[in-house]
Amino acid sequence: MSIDSVIANKNLVRGFLKPIFYEEDGSLSAISNEDFAKVRDGYACGHCLAEYVMYLAKCPVCGHQRDIATDLKPTPELWTEHLLERQNTEGMESPAPRGFEEFMSGVNANPDIDKTTLKKLKPRRRA
Repeated sequence: MSIDSVIANKNLVRGFLKPIFYEEDGSLSAISNEDFAKVRDGYACGHCLAEYVMYLAKCPVCGHQRDIATDLKPTPELWTEHLLERQNTEGMESPAPRGFEEFMSGVNANPDIDKTTLKKLKPRRRA
């Protein structure tokens, strides 16, 4: 990269990440977990440690190109199914919610539900 291109793109760079330790020849460096997350998510360069003001696929300082295919994650299948279900049920009539009285009348009319009173369920006192 030329100095002119770096100066032209200086508004894209916030600064540089500070390594915790590094080798004298510059081949190995370590950064904090927060800074590593910035590099992983595309908000900093993993080669020159330039920090960007937004996600960038290509570093404006050193020209390192990220693999965009690894940055784009596929949509979870559950989300896709939910959207398809919403699309297929659009415009269908849905019943209005029942009130408490209507619910209780349905419970009382159901012969499978035991209607034992609370008095019968209380534990008996010993004499």
